[in-house]
Order: sequence, then C-alpha cells, then structure tokens
Amino acid sequence: MNHGGDIYSHKVNIDFSVSLNPMGTPDLVQEAFVRGLAHMSEYPDLEQRELRLALSKADGVPPMYIRAGNGASELITAVTALVRPKHAVLIEPSFTGYRHALDSVNCTRITELYLKEEKGFCFDEEVSEGIPEDADMLFLTNPVNPTGYNIPKHVLSALLDKCSEKEISVLLDESFLLLSDGYDPFRDLMGMMYRHDKLFIVRSYTKLFASPGIRMGYVISLPRNINALCDILPEWNVSVVSDYGMRAGSEQITKENFAFLRDSMNLISDGKAYLRSELRNLGIRAYESDTLYMLIRSELPLYEKLLEKGILIRDLKDHPGLGEGFARIAVRNEEDNRSLVAAIKEIRDEMGEYQTGRHREEKL
Repeated sequence: MNHGGDIYSHKVNIDFSVSLNPMGTPDLVQEAFVRGLAHMSEYPDLEQRELRLALSKADGVPPMYIRAGNGASELITAVTALVRPKHAVLIEPSFTGYRHALDSVNCTRITELYLKEEKGFCFDEEVSEGIPEDADMLFLTNPVNPTGYNIPKHVLSALLDKCSEKEISVLLDESFLLLSDGYDPFRDLMGMMYRHDKLFIVRSYTKLFASPGIRMGYVISLPRNINALCDILPEWNVSVVSDYGMRAGSEQITKENFAFLRDSMNLISDGKAYLRSELRNLGIRAYESDTLYMLIRSELPLYEKLLEKGILIRDLKDHPGLGEGFARIAVRNEEDNRSLVAAIKEIRDEMGEYQTGRHREEKL
C-alpha cells in the first residue's frame, strides 16, 4: 500500500507527503509526553478514565461515548471489524487505509462512487444518489482526503439521514477536520449520535499536534457501540505517553481555549495561498482546499524529480479516481514551502531546456 511518510526507503530532507500541523507540537503537549515517560514502568489505565474525561470536555460528549486508540488507523480497522460489512461503499478518491481495513475482514463487495474532476472533485448531492440499497457500510472523510474539500453540511446531513433509513453503518473520518475551514466547535455531536445510531466518528490528534510517531486517535459513537468496540480492541491499546499527550492536547482545543486552533488555521491559510499562487504561476494545477493539504496536477514528473532533490510528495498516479500527474502536497512552514516552490521552478526550467534540446535534435 502506498502511504505518505516513507522516509525509510528514500533520502528525504523535507517531507511534503505527510500532512501535519505546521505550527508543530505545542510545548504543553511535548511536556506531557515527557511526563508520560516517567510512568513507563506502569500499565496504562485500561478504562482510560482520565483520558476519556478530557476528550469528552473538549468535544462536549460524555466519556462513555468515546474510546481512544493507537492512532486513527487502528480505530478505522477496529470499527470495520465490528461492522464486518459484506457490501461497503467508498467515495473515491479517498484514504487508502479503508481498503486495508476492508481486506482485513474479507469484504466481498465494494462499490466505488467517484467525485468528478470536472466539478473540481467537490462532494455534492449527486454522490449520495449512487449509494446502493443493499450496502451495509459507508466510509467518508471530512475533509475529503486527498482533495482537501469539506463535505457541505447539508450534503453530509442528508447523506447520514439516508444511511440511517437504510440501516447503513457510517465511518466518518474526521482526522483533519480540526485543521479545516469546516470545523465547528459548537456542532451538536450528541444530536448526531442520537439521530444516527450506526455512526462512528474517528478523530486524530496525530495530525493536529504534529506527532505521527506517537499515535493518538479516538472514536465517538453511542455507548453500546463503544462497548462492542472495546471487545475488539487490544487491551492497553493506548500507551502512557499517548495518554498524557492526548489529555494535554484536549486542553488546547476547548471552546474556552481556541487560540491554538485559530493560530494554526491562520498559518495554514497563509501557506495555502502562497503555494496555490506560486504553483499556478509555474503552470501547475493547484486545486482549492479547505485544509492543510492540496491536490495538484502537473505534466512534469514532479514525484521523481523532487525526490532527487530530497523532497517527498504524495504520488497519486495509482490512486482510484485520479491518475498520472496527480499528487498531494502538505502545507508546511514558510521556509519549507518556499523550498518546494524553488525546487519545482528548477525542475520546470531543467525540463524546459531538455525539451528544447530534444526538439533541436529531432529537427536535425
């Protein structure tokens, strides 16, 4: 499976293939990791009592609606194992980890519904019309990964209502929602749970607090779903380091303490605007995005040429619903963003000279 972040197979100086908050890890969270290490000779709390309480305060749902995990990927796989779908629906392009989860339960049928390039890969009502009547599980990402768009609220609401009527389980992956323009800290999560009893919302602190080496994720669902999920998940699936980090992180995103998210989104917005403008000036199609990554398309062999310069981007040529020339890039800090633009300009100029030289040889 082709994931981003493979710095082990390549010599990489700047990794644009993984999308992490360019603000970096807050000091309070880093300090919490260190405090957690002081307890490494102890087992974590099997019931996650303090952790679930902290997460519940941040999201406004009772602790019994929450279970933390070893990153979002573990929870996606666990929810899929709980539902054990026979007929799943994927909205492509989407996160490749869903197929991994479906393969793990030998799902026998997958229906793919495609976002259209001519519509800018926007998620509209037409997509939901294609969901088969006999489907038993739908995978959604909000914002969509890798395109970066938030699902419009009215479209998501109608889609969830349709799935409830058809008794279709929904895994709503919100790993990047808190770093997107579509995040609403006042959203009624409890109301969503009551209206959609087969809804599982997965969130990630890994991206939010730029710490992929310390896995931090959690799932929100009705208590009976959470209890059933606990029977599937490994015991002590959250380390003490992750426990302490997530508790400290949850304090950074409460409604009363919104500065971290505000500053993060301001930095992302500035970085996005710069990259989009510069890349378009270089003849690269840079799609609009609501979050900290953007979809691009170019006739230049960017993946290979950038890798030669020590820069890794997410190659999407084999991604369902996309194809040759597509890639995803993260929004990083100002220095890294400028380095990416400068490297692409060098590649464009080098390829232009190569094409000109080859044209002259052909004429001779």
